[in-house]
Order: sequence, then C-alpha cells, then structure tokens
Amino acid sequence: MPSKFISLLAMKGDVKRLLGNIFSLAMLQLINYILPLILIPYLVIHIGINNVGVIATASALCIYFQMVSDYGFNLTATRDVAENRENHERLVEIFSAVFYIKVSFLFVCFFIFFLIIKNISIYSMSLDIYIYSYLIIVGQSLFPVWFFQGMENMKFITIINTATKIFGTILIFVMTKNSDDAFLVPLINGGASLLSCILGMIIAGRKFNMTVKLIKISVIQKYLIDGWHIFVSRVASTLYKNSNIVIMSMFSSPAVVGSYSICERVVRSVQMVQNVIGDAVFPFFNNKNKNDSDYIKRFFKKYGRKVFYFYISLTLIFILFTPVITNIFYHNQDISVIINFVIFSGVILFGGLNYFYGILGLVSIGKMKEFSKNVIIVGVINIVVCVILSITFSNYAGAISATLSEFLLLGLIMRSFYKAIKD
Repeated sequence: MPSKFISLLAMKGDVKRLLGNIFSLAMLQLINYILPLILIPYLVIHIGINNVGVIATASALCIYFQMVSDYGFNLTATRDVAENRENHERLVEIFSAVFYIKVSFLFVCFFIFFLIIKNISIYSMSLDIYIYSYLIIVGQSLFPVWFFQGMENMKFITIINTATKIFGTILIFVMTKNSDDAFLVPLINGGASLLSCILGMIIAGRKFNMTVKLIKISVIQKYLIDGWHIFVSRVASTLYKNSNIVIMSMFSSPAVVGSYSICERVVRSVQMVQNVIGDAVFPFFNNKNKNDSDYIKRFFKKYGRKVFYFYISLTLIFILFTPVITNIFYHNQDISVIINFVIFSGVILFGGLNYFYGILGLVSIGKMKEFSKNVIIVGVINIVVCVILSITFSNYAGAISATLSEFLLLGLIMRSFYKAIKD
C-alpha cells in the first residue's frame, strides 16, 4: 500500500511538471508569435510592405545560419539533459560541448553570411537590415532553451523571453515612424535577443550550477556525431519551410515577398499549438520510451485518430476566418491574398501530423536516420517546385510548394513510422 501511494504521488508529480512545462511553453510561443502579429499591421502602414518584405527575406536568410549553429541540439541535447538530470558532471559536459560548438559555428557562419550579403545586389542594398538581423540569430542560438527543456523547468525562459520581447516590441512602436526607420526593427529585436541570451546563461549558472569548462576535442566530436542526423533533417526541413521566401525574393518584388511572408507568419502562428505541446512532451516521451519500449506504440494507437480530428478542425476554422484575417493584416480583402491563405492552410493539417508522427513518433523511438532521409527528399522537391512556380506563377508559388511538401512528407513519415513500430 505505501509503495502504491508513493508511485501515485510520483506520477502526479510527473503530470504536474508536464502541465507546468506545457503552460510555460504556451506562454513563450504565444509571445514569440503574437507580438510579431501585433506589429505587422503597424509596420505595413509605417515602413511599407516593401520593407516588410526585405526584413522577411533577411530573417529567412539568417535562419539558414541559425540552423547550422543549432545543429539539432534542440532535440539531441534536450534528450541528453533529460536522461542525465541527476548527473551534474555529465550535465556540465553537455552544456560546455554545446556552447563551444554553437559559438564556433556562429563565427564561421557570420563570415559566410557577410560575403553573401555584400556581393549579391538584392541584399547589399539593405546591408544594415541584414547585419542587424544576424544579431537575433546570435542571441537565439546561444540561449540555452534546450537545457531548460531537458530539465523540464521552463518558467525561467518564459519570464526572460516575455519581458525582453515585450520591451523590444514597445520600442519598435515608439521608434519606427517611416520607411527610413526600417533598420530599427531588426536592431531592436537583435538587442532583445542578446539580452535574453545573457540572462538565460546567468540563470543556468546560478540555479543549476552550470559552467563552461574545458573539454576534450573527442567529447565535442561525440556530440557532433550524435546530432548529425537531426542536423541533416533540420537542413532539409529548412529547405521546404524557409527557402520559399529566399527563392521568391530572387524572382518577385519585395511587395510580393512581404505579402507572402505575412501569410506564412500567420499560419505558423496557428501551428504554435503543436509546438507548445510537442516541445513539452518530447522529453517526457523519451523518458517513458526509455523504460517502456511499447509506450509510443500504445500512445499512437490510442490518440492518433483524435490528433487527426484536432488538426483538420483547426484547418477548417482557419479557412472560415480567412477573409477576416486578411482584412486585419492587409487592410483589404484582396482575393489573391485570400487564395494564398486558403492554399497555405493545408500546412496546418499536414505539418501538424508531420510533427506528431515525425518528432514525437520516429525521433522518440530512435529512428532519426529515417526521419532525416524523408525530410531531405521533400526538401529537395520543395526547392525545385518553388523555383518553377516562382518563375511561372509567382503569387502563389510559396503557398503551393509549402503545402505540397508537407503532404508528401506526411506520406513518407507515416510509412516509416508504422514500419518501425511493426518491426
């Protein structure tokens, strides 16, 4: 009887911690997505849709380099921290290795980034916007969100990010008055990102006694090898999630890019729901699967259909409110913009199921190689499709290629997942 009571308390503690992390991540994602959405109508009026397009292109280009510096650690390092919470020496090793790798990659990436924006005319015309946008990447890459996720202690990063981003948003409203002030948007966001990073590192040090110590090259190599497959999948994922803006910027006007970027931002904000639940549940799934190899199989059998109904309902609701959404962000109900939103809404359904079966499914059961392979295939297809459509059908190129890519990826991932759990 006492042992059952203790087990019940432990289970309640796990559930309480999980729900707390989901709430913290919900607040964090809410801030990350809602604040830019609040800003968009203001920026369209004051700095113009062209500058919105330039800022969106700069952000999209920077994401390639953030992807390199992150190197899949948001999953692999989170997993390692979750599995070694009680081993302080190992935690310091993980913390140090990830820090050294990220800093090294950021330096190399900036050199390459500068060469690109300096020598390509469509980028060099707005050099200051691109340089300041890179500051955002530095702050986001070095912020130890993966550590707090692995420790399942998310309240600190929620407080830090909420405070700095609200402050940054207020500054943008106060200081940007016309098109000449466009550079202030990435500059202020970059400053807020760096401040968050510094505060996050301080809390990791004081609360969890984390330090950056000297470690052997062989240890760093081990973490690089361990994160390779997730890194490759992230590269491919970026090819179909992020390349569309960059590709469109080469064939379309900044206004078209700006219009598409707003559409993409709104849809990705709707996807916030899956990111909140998924990021909080991922360490929980890893711990459960470590002790019970059939846990994932039972979970997906029980909840798979319910998840499908949830995402299709979310998609239909989004389509229903599309005219209202376009009026809010574009100050009109242009039929081409509405069509773009309707096409892109497929990303909510297919992208949500991809996260469910891909990250929570394949990656949680250790099939990272299969996950990476599927994403690479789709990433290459997306680039080809987006280039062709940008030349011939520019207004809807990004929305069509993004939705098609998510649909193809879903088919590949589900095939791999059910094959894996069957074996």
